[in-house]
Amino acid sequence: MGCGCKEAKQKPNGGLARSQGQQRGGDRLKDVGDFDRLRRSIIQKLKNNEELREVITFIVKQSAALNLEGAENVKPRHLSEGIYLEVG
Repeated sequence: MGCGCKEAKQKPNGGLARSQGQQRGGDRLKDVGDFDRLRRSIIQKLKNNEELREVITFIVKQSAALNLEGAENVKPRHLSEGIYLEVG
């Protein structure tokens, strides 16, 4: 590609393969706590943006994962994964 970056390898499940260096970098972010600070910052910005919250709420409520028969008996983690795969 023209961005000057290395091509990402696509895993069979559609995700991107991560190199060992990327994995170690991610682990370091978790160890230092930067990842948690970033996550908290993003969540706080979402909480403070009412319009964005309303759009996200609408999208989630319309998701097929939540509207499947028996969804109330599915573990929240599985529902979350289903919504993520659907919405992206």
